[in-house]
Amino acid sequence: MIGLPKKMAYELALALLILNGVATEAAAQPVRQGSSSIEIPGATLESLLTLVRQANPELRMAAEDAQAAKARVGMAGALMDPTVTLLSSENMLSGGEGMSTSNEKFTVSVQQGFPLGGKRGLAKRSAEASARQQGHLERDMEQDVAMRLKMAFAENYQAIRVREGMVEIRDLLSRLAVIAEGRYVQGRGMQQDVLMLQADTAMMEADILRMDAERAAMRARINALIARDSETELADPVALRPLPAETLLTLDRLIGKLRERNPSLAALSAQAEAAESSAELMRRSWWPDLMVGVGLMTARDGTRSYEVMMGFNLPLQVGPRNAQIAEGAAMFRAARARLDNTLFQQQAELAAQLAELKAQRSIHNLLAATAIPRNQIALKSAASSFELGRGEVMGVLDAARRLRETRIELLKVEVEADKRLATIERLIGEDL
Repeated sequence: MIGLPKKMAYELALALLILNGVATEAAAQPVRQGSSSIEIPGATLESLLTLVRQANPELRMAAEDAQAAKARVGMAGALMDPTVTLLSSENMLSGGEGMSTSNEKFTVSVQQGFPLGGKRGLAKRSAEASARQQGHLERDMEQDVAMRLKMAFAENYQAIRVREGMVEIRDLLSRLAVIAEGRYVQGRGMQQDVLMLQADTAMMEADILRMDAERAAMRARINALIARDSETELADPVALRPLPAETLLTLDRLIGKLRERNPSLAALSAQAEAAESSAELMRRSWWPDLMVGVGLMTARDGTRSYEVMMGFNLPLQVGPRNAQIAEGAAMFRAARARLDNTLFQQQAELAAQLAELKAQRSIHNLLAATAIPRNQIALKSAASSFELGRGEVMGVLDAARRLRETRIELLKVEVEADKRLATIERLIGEDL
């Protein structure tokens, strides 16, 4: 800096030190949590997933529904309670007088109904299929809650890292504004530079406040999933999960997992089984139900006799039974169609999410390998020109801002890829 006044050289050196800190920010390590934050959940996704499985109220609700469905299996197909009949009879004359006290009888009888045609077995099969359906729905809820937690974790990570970048830009703008103001006072700078830097600093402060609100919203969403108050403290996320290897992300492999492990498909399959059993049960309503009974008759003189009864209902209501049979068949066909439609829709969704994930990975590689290094070179070039007196403050500032924006875009791509991965894991029913 030959030929420059000492004060100007000092200001230029200070500005370059500030800019150099921005240029090398990519290599900086994440801010470490204090020792007290080790016990606070949120630093890793695994710590939150453990809590959500233990405390999430939606999962507790689904678990209780599954237990209720299992309990109904024990009732399905069971015989109805027997009927006990008490009967007192006496032979009467036409005038109302008793013929003989010895003809008075007291009868106790018990009747029990027995459904025929395998109805009890069909009812039990239908209840067992419904219980399996509820168990799959419980697992489906687990996958859904886990996906929402993964997305909220990624968005919280993004909000925190973006805010950190905004704070650095604000500090840079503020310091450059001080340097520009000093030059203007000395008659070596323009007031326009000072005003623009101060205005940009204020705008960045507003962006930081908006990001604080977004962080609070993310914290509330995560705390709700783990059944805690919305303002309860969470540790800052350390890092996102690494993306799986390309070999694990082939469409055929993932579709195979979707067909085998997707809990919503398994629940619909069990629902179709229950509907099939119910439809068959309705078709067998034409079979009569048997009623068997036995009775003990005791006369006043102490003599006893026994009676055995047997009866059955007559399925003569043709219209209602045909309507029930048609309803059961239609419900079974609807369940099968719902299963087929869901399978096609989820396969299409899986293909779309996989394509988007691969696109985000490619964008990430492009930004990391090309855009960021070139923006770093541009910043160094602008800083060198400024050092030699051939550049302006705004040129350096613009180069630093472009580098920061590229890094923020890279962060957004990483978060978007993580969210696509969470959706794919939701569809295939397991983590990759």
